[in-house]
Amino acid sequence: MNHFSYLSPELVETAMHELSRREGLALLAGGTALNPLLKCGARKPSCLLNLGRIQELKMVAAG
Repeated sequence: MNHFSYLSPELVETAMHELSRREGLALLAGGTALNPLLKCGARKPSCLLNLGRIQELKMVAAG
């Protein structure tokens, strides 16, 4: 069984802060690519950072 911390920030700034200070962090953005890697032991992050609650990342706009 994998043991890791789980973070789910609501702000981009909070996510960026955690990215800069934590070693072994993996980003979770849907999980379709990461889940199989976790299950087979190919990835063993110390922390998962869920991007799903960050409203700014939910919309893509053409500039």
